[in-house]
Amino acid sequence: MFHKLHSRPSIWGPAFKRMARCTGIMLGFLASSGAAHATIQGAVGTISSLRTYTLHAISAAANNFTIFQLSPAMGNGCTWAWIEPSDKSSLAMLLAAKGTGVEVTINFDDTVFPPWAPASGICVLTNVQMN
Repeated sequence: MFHKLHSRPSIWGPAFKRMARCTGIMLGFLASSGAAHATIQGAVGTISSLRTYTLHAISAAANNFTIFQLSPAMGNGCTWAWIEPSDKSSLAMLLAAKGTGVEVTINFDDTVFPPWAPASGICVLTNVQMN
């Protein structure tokens, strides 16, 4: 009986080990290729300007989008950062920070531009933190 229990094939056999090795190689390749193109930048400052485009904006693509500037400037070619119209939590935090003058730490992607102004120096906000 003892011999029967221990003679079953292991799930960690050669086929599983090959599959795990290939998966590890693929994940390593994907991680390294993504890291080479990272474009997330960071900045710290107070919100100097906050603008929302109304439903009557010159470009319909800009409707309901919000953009803002920091003081000191964000840098890396970005003069403004934008958020999606549905991103109410980020908008609430930006409004609170602007109203109180509290410093924020933001991250933005300097390769993603708003739909109404491609390659404009208006970069997408990826996160915001009140300090």
